[in-house]
Amino acid sequence: LTTSNVITLSPLGPQFRDSWTQTFTTAYTLTEGLSVLAYGLSQPQTWRDVPLSAASGPCDWSYSFTVSNGGLIEATAWSNNIGDIDLYLYRGATLIAASTTPAAWERVRVKRPADGTYRVCVDNWSGTPGTFNLDLRVIQGTDLVVSGVPTGTINANAPITFTVTFTKTATPGTTWEGLLYLGPALAPAALEVPVFVHFSAPPVILDVDKSASAEWVREGEVFTYTIILRNLGTSPEYVYVADPLPARVEFV
Repeated sequence: LTTSNVITLSPLGPQFRDSWTQTFTTAYTLTEGLSVLAYGLSQPQTWRDVPLSAASGPCDWSYSFTVSNGGLIEATAWSNNIGDIDLYLYRGATLIAASTTPAAWERVRVKRPADGTYRVCVDNWSGTPGTFNLDLRVIQGTDLVVSGVPTGTINANAPITFTVTFTKTATPGTTWEGLLYLGPALAPAALEVPVFVHFSAPPVILDVDKSASAEWVREGEVFTYTIILRNLGTSPEYVYVADPLPARVEFV
């Protein structure tokens, strides 16, 4: 989805809002009903050509991050000049996933991780120093909201529709990632539906600030209002600004 629908401006940038309708069918009747879970929007992190020593232990390199309302953690590591690396994922001090093949390409993947602090570790198993690359996808958050999911029994081969809405403060020109899980109520993550939202620059984004030269003035004193109107979009726009004066204030 590409959108330029701006609803507000904040110090962090434009806040976008949009929605779409998802339609599915199921080959089987779901007597227990349908579950739809939504996560995101997030952006992946990447590391390239990171030096990796040959120290002892499973964490020759590590990165810590937090998860809140997480739908997926996926880490992929590889090296072009080290013969064998291993990849580990910890939650706190507990190892929850590992990929330790005798090669230099490893991936770990955890669906619906619990909230908490995590650490991804890369181990140089070969013993020869070199460099590695890492892609880390942590899809989390509550920007995506699902509504209109049908309740009760879902009949086979009948269209199922629901609405997905998002609100996100983002920089125009960036792409964010979300995730939907669909399935029977007893297996809510049976089907994975990736979501990608690209925020394009709206043609017109108007932002206005007003300030005064003094916080307090006595009767008869002169002060100055400063009004700054900006168009942060890509197209020109004609505007009209009205600024009614408070009682007992006269324009000079």
